[in-house]
Amino acid sequence: MPRPLSASMRGRLVILAGLLVSLWSSGCRESFPTGGMAVTQVPTGIPTAGGAEDLLDLRYPPGSRVVLVQPPFTSGSEQVLSAGLSAAGGPVASADGTRILFAGKAKAGGSWQIYEAQPGGKPARLLTAVAGGAMEPALLAGGELVFCSPVPNAANPWRPEKPAALYRQGPGGRVERLTFGASPAMDPTVLRDGKILFTSVRASSLGEERPRLGLFTINNDGTEFTHFALEDHGAPLVRRPRESLSGTVAFLAAGTNQARPKYAAEGVRMAKPFASRTPLFEFLVERCHSLEEDREGSWLACIDAGASGKPEVRGSSAVYRIPPGSKVLGIPLFDNPEWDEVEAVPLMPKAALMGHLSTLMPEKSTGTILCLNAFFSRPEAANSTAASKIHRIRILAQAGANQLVALGEITPQTDGSFLVTVPAEVPLGFEALDDQDQVIQRLPPSIWVRRGENRSCLGCHEPHNRSPQNIRPIAAGLPPVNLGDLKKASLPVAPEYR
Repeated sequence: MPRPLSASMRGRLVILAGLLVSLWSSGCRESFPTGGMAVTQVPTGIPTAGGAEDLLDLRYPPGSRVVLVQPPFTSGSEQVLSAGLSAAGGPVASADGTRILFAGKAKAGGSWQIYEAQPGGKPARLLTAVAGGAMEPALLAGGELVFCSPVPNAANPWRPEKPAALYRQGPGGRVERLTFGASPAMDPTVLRDGKILFTSVRASSLGEERPRLGLFTINNDGTEFTHFALEDHGAPLVRRPRESLSGTVAFLAAGTNQARPKYAAEGVRMAKPFASRTPLFEFLVERCHSLEEDREGSWLACIDAGASGKPEVRGSSAVYRIPPGSKVLGIPLFDNPEWDEVEAVPLMPKAALMGHLSTLMPEKSTGTILCLNAFFSRPEAANSTAASKIHRIRILAQAGANQLVALGEITPQTDGSFLVTVPAEVPLGFEALDDQDQVIQRLPPSIWVRRGENRSCLGCHEPHNRSPQNIRPIAAGLPPVNLGDLKKASLPVAPEYR
């Protein structure tokens, strides 16, 4: 009698089926020619904040459109890809350059959803139909769609009652949530190693009125949530991270949270993302709207080269191709004076993305966390004192929008290690306590584990680019402490968390 398939094997078969469907559909799909650009055009003279209800209404006011332009990129030669929609923007292209996805709104007052452009002037194809709307599409190695939902409110997108999260939509339209943090997860992009890079609120600024943002990664099944860059020296606003073949992750950063932020083009090195933040260009760019790597190491950037004279009004944005080492901005690659070009995506083959086999166990409601050494800490970390004083670890969970509970407390082993079972898919935090029950280090509820995930951490505010000694932690040889039942969480929560 054959044995039933394990949960991990079922997951692998599902992924394989998705890959086969993607390969079949891409082979049968009429494609766009490579060498052109997908460009977002916004009507000129539109107030930046007039009447916008949600974040995409602010970025793409009525009449905004996604167009295809091809060499020699002459003004007026655009082919409209979002025909029939009241507004559209945020295009993204597949790794082979033959698919174009974007966010669109069918009618004024409707919801934003993800569409796929169709060649030959055909109407765009609706891909999502999710409550609250969808935005910021990205494509995984197998062609699966990643998007952000719900579309945040325009007034305060980073402190909403219901934070935006990342979702994955596979063959057949099945939607799976990937992020479970207490803060919004936005601006996803897929790295060449298959991980999803996105922006969210840094844990150290969760309690601030104007939180600061950083860059984070997850696997394409939502596991191994990790802070990637911009922790100690983050920015109030961060947008549109993009990986280049040269090993740089470029992004837009703004120092203020004003109505029309002045985004600068910056970058970090993949080899040392926490210690390499620098301006991307060798000349001053006052207001950059988008960045995408182009051929031969160049960047496609939509930049305001000439101010409109009215900071509250859009204007003077065009597409520029910026070669490596350029000392000046140069002339636009494409500029239609009747529109502002705010996003440009090249259609060209890129390096194939890596896939990732998931080991999730959907039937489980918990995951495990192995801390290698809670005593391994940065003395300069926020809310910290000498690591040698750590006596116990309190584990917190955010059970609801305004409900924080303590799951329990555990004593680390003599080497600082501990192994604990925790509830899956809820925001988790940690407090390091001394022998007087005083909190000496704190991570607010900001990480999570997926169902059946086994993840590890180095320490408590551990130093960047370092790891503990390569020895087997004591806790790894002991049964995990079971704190995985939210219903049994009854310990008091520190007053500052209530």
